[in-house]
Amino acid sequence: MSSEYKFLILEDVKTDAELIMDQIKDAEIVCNFECTDNEIDFKRLIDEFKPDLVLSDYSLPTYDGMSALSYVLNHSPDLPVIIVTGFINEETAVDCMKEGAADYILKDNMSRLGLAVLAVLEKKTLKMQLIQAQKMEVIGTLAGGIAHDFNNLLGVIIGYSDYILDTMDKGDQIYKFIENIKAAGQQGADLTDQLLAFSRKQVIQTEILSLNMVISETEKILRRLLGEEIELVSKLETELWPVEADRGQINQILMNLSINARDSMDEGGKIVIKTENVEIDEEFCRRLSYARPGKFICMSIEDEGTGMDQETQTHLFGPFFTTKETGKGTGLGLSVIYGIVKQHNGWVTVESEPGKGSVFRVYLPASFSSEVKEPMGETSVEGLQGHGERVLLVEDQEMLREFAAQILTEKSYVVSVAEKAEEALDLFEREKGKFDIVFSDVVLPDVSGVKLADSLLIKKPELKILLTSGYMDNKSQWSVIKEKGFPFLQKPYTPWEVLKAIKEALK
Repeated sequence: MSSEYKFLILEDVKTDAELIMDQIKDAEIVCNFECTDNEIDFKRLIDEFKPDLVLSDYSLPTYDGMSALSYVLNHSPDLPVIIVTGFINEETAVDCMKEGAADYILKDNMSRLGLAVLAVLEKKTLKMQLIQAQKMEVIGTLAGGIAHDFNNLLGVIIGYSDYILDTMDKGDQIYKFIENIKAAGQQGADLTDQLLAFSRKQVIQTEILSLNMVISETEKILRRLLGEEIELVSKLETELWPVEADRGQINQILMNLSINARDSMDEGGKIVIKTENVEIDEEFCRRLSYARPGKFICMSIEDEGTGMDQETQTHLFGPFFTTKETGKGTGLGLSVIYGIVKQHNGWVTVESEPGKGSVFRVYLPASFSSEVKEPMGETSVEGLQGHGERVLLVEDQEMLREFAAQILTEKSYVVSVAEKAEEALDLFEREKGKFDIVFSDVVLPDVSGVKLADSLLIKKPELKILLTSGYMDNKSQWSVIKEKGFPFLQKPYTPWEVLKAIKEALK
């Protein structure tokens, strides 16, 4: 096992304590030991040494294993205790287990100790992983709900700021104020995007791509961000398998991990980005409970920084946890990466020791469904003017609805608005279906925008559809949207983005 553990031994016989240590070392468990034979030092070491496991004799001259077990269960309930003794029979040992011991070892059967310790540590790791997953799921649900409403408000702020800036002279005194409003709104949108990525409710638009290609595209930007004191090295597998992923989110993983690596090296150093094809087997999955067998691409980012202890690593992917000083980090960076990788059906691991740097490894499933796509070029801004096309706009957020309607109307589209799907259906009937396109939010108060689109397409099969949303959950039906091939616009959007999306959807 690669992690370094701390074991506290409560034992009054020196040779027995040494035997315990030898058995654990024979099992190739990397660890530090502290030994004591009395109650005062035992309780002190529980607080100061912060062990990962206690190995206690059953009977000592001034203390006993059952008292030690009781203290640990009350003081540190997640700390496992193994009773190691030669003075109790099997029946008494089973009683220890009933009282809460993780296991027991009789001293005439010490060969079993290494395997018992490995099993206890694995069980503890699995429990911690489950607690962490549950905690992140709860916070993620809350974050997703907040981000949904916030995205609508940010859409109004950013959208109207863009609209006003387009109508103003850059020399106007107020121009800079509006730019600042837009910039603040964009920062809010970026933070919302991080919350959505963490909560795995961000809308991802995947394609078959090569991680090598994405890394090569991002490398020039990374070199500027990291600065001259950081040496950036790429070691990329020549025949790397493709993945199905969101290009922008892979970029975000690279950026976040590289910047974290830079921040851990005060005096500069080297960052190595590496890709390799890996085949995960059952043995690997037994060591890492959330892994699964199959073909994966492993992208790793290694640094020469200060590294982290085990305690820090246990909190690393938790939301709002940061090792940076106040004001220099939101604590969302690594939890965002966790969310992105989970959303891509992969996982992320970290190996680190104080003073020895860190290695983050991102595992993404290989995909062989189609050819890798080259990056798309910039779309021309010409031809965004409408020509009297009729748009049915369905949006329950009033200010955002007004903003979108105004932008489209000013570009010569004829816009009719509805707040809910039911209202949109009534309007469609009254107008005898004389619409060219429906531009609808996915999450509506009554039924989803997807169901609304299906209902309208039955009435008019040639009708064009454009859907929009600021987050993804069960209501958003993202898999259905992709399956049906409906064009999609991510919130918050700018005037140019909505005009471009409408024009492309009408083709």
